[in-house]
Amino acid sequence: MKNPAKIILIYLTVITVITGCNRPVTDLFPDDPELRPVRIYVVSHGWHVGIVLPSNEIFREYMPQNYHGIDYRFNEFGWGDRQYYMTENPGIWLALKGAFWPTLSVIHAAGFDRDVDVEFRGAKTVEIMLSEKGFDALCARLASDMAYDDEGLAVILDSGWYADSRFYASERRYFLPRTSNKWVARLLREAGAPITPFYGLTSGNVIYQSRKFGELKEN
Repeated sequence: MKNPAKIILIYLTVITVITGCNRPVTDLFPDDPELRPVRIYVVSHGWHVGIVLPSNEIFREYMPQNYHGIDYRFNEFGWGDRQYYMTENPGIWLALKGAFWPTLSVIHAAGFDRDVDVEFRGAKTVEIMLSEKGFDALCARLASDMAYDDEGLAVILDSGWYADSRFYASERRYFLPRTSNKWVARLLREAGAPITPFYGLTSGNVIYQSRKFGELKEN
């Protein structure tokens, strides 16, 4: 017969781990909005979300020397299965392969100068304010997910899907439930935001959680 007390303890531990991320990390994500001057965005592209960051001094400090978008006002990032993301018409087989087998991953990065509501007209967007300390932590995590060569330069695989974008190799492996949407949720959590990456399997959930501490913009 199983030990009921042990089962309850395990259950409470799991619930604590899952729900514990609902609270902000106060030294990174303070309650006072005036202490969160850095504006970032989460943008829905249907099945996945991207994260838009300003090219400020903190961002430039962490980006590799050969990062192509350093001089743009903004940069948008997405992450996913390398073969699927880089294939124009990937099909169901690549989707299943990426879902059920650990595969190589890639970061898609696009630089742009237009206002975010113009660049992503028609997209559901959440504006989020971060502290400089929180933004620093987010950029550090983003940079650590990139793959580098022996000279410390980011590994560029190919041009991306936008006018000026690139595919950068990533160190992380892609598999379910580690999705592109959870990757964005984890970046937000790294910045101290009150989001639970465990729930961020879909783009809809990441937008739903983000709007609780950000401002929804429907262009």
